[in-house]
Amino acid sequence: MAQDRRTTPPALRLPGLVFLLLMAGYQALAFRYALSDPQTWPDWLKEHSFSLWPATWSMFTTRDRSHTLLEARARYPEGWQDVDLNAVFPSRWESGPRYIRKPFWRSRTYNKTLAWSLCGRLERRPLAVEITKVEWRKTLGQVEQPRKDEERTRLIGWDCEERLTLPQGRRL
Repeated sequence: MAQDRRTTPPALRLPGLVFLLLMAGYQALAFRYALSDPQTWPDWLKEHSFSLWPATWSMFTTRDRSHTLLEARARYPEGWQDVDLNAVFPSRWESGPRYIRKPFWRSRTYNKTLAWSLCGRLERRPLAVEITKVEWRKTLGQVEQPRKDEERTRLIGWDCEERLTLPQGRRL
């Protein structure tokens, strides 16, 4: 009789096989919905959208199909004035300012912090500030990217008299 050379204990072979089959099914389910439009997802997945995160997490930056730009306006007693965010918050990175990235402008807390600090950094203190997200589709294969059919979404309006408490940390 040949000696059994498998390293998995006999009691764990069937549960291990079941676990591998369940993981394969999970990965197949995640692959099915990873590249589809979230509007087409079933209701249970819309409700628990992070349930497939371990299988759909992408290590590298995915291609964004649209341009995003934040615009700001400040209200003074004489009216609204446009604010150049790049001049107020100069970028230190080649990839541009961090406030135009999706995780930043999706966060309500970050929007409040940006609006509050904009009130304090302008030469004349405004009465209020407003930050708007402008988005338009990229035209693939072209150097020129005209702002056609742009969509504007008001992210936040902030009264500059309002105070924002920022997290206080410990210097290490």
